[in-house]
Amino acid sequence: MSIQRNNRDKDVNAPKIIKKTSLPCFSVFVSLSLSLSPSLSLCSHFLILFFTLLFSLYSLIIHSLILQTCLGFFFIFFSLLLPHFLHKVNSNSSPFYSFLLPQALSSFFILTLNASIKNPP
Repeated sequence: MSIQRNNRDKDVNAPKIIKKTSLPCFSVFVSLSLSLSPSLSLCSHFLILFFTLLFSLYSLIIHSLILQTCLGFFFIFFSLLLPHFLHKVNSNSSPFYSFLLPQALSSFFILTLNASIKNPP
């Protein structure tokens, strides 16, 4: 009897584990696929990957959808400002929009995917 209950509990928890691990994998995939632009510098590639990993890690930890949405918009806003500061520091850095577009799109896709996982239609 207890063996059947344990198996049933494992089956119920399996989709949660898959959903929690698929989010960072998807975010890394989106980040890498969007950052494969030849106009991006190597530093921009690493920054996109770093912020996307950070975004996916906090979405695993935080369970409040409102807080995740606020932090998601913060990441999108931060991704708008960071290349502007990088461009001012180094005049040879990549253009503003070559970093802005991949980071903002990846943050938006992760935010949308996370909202659909938390609240399925």
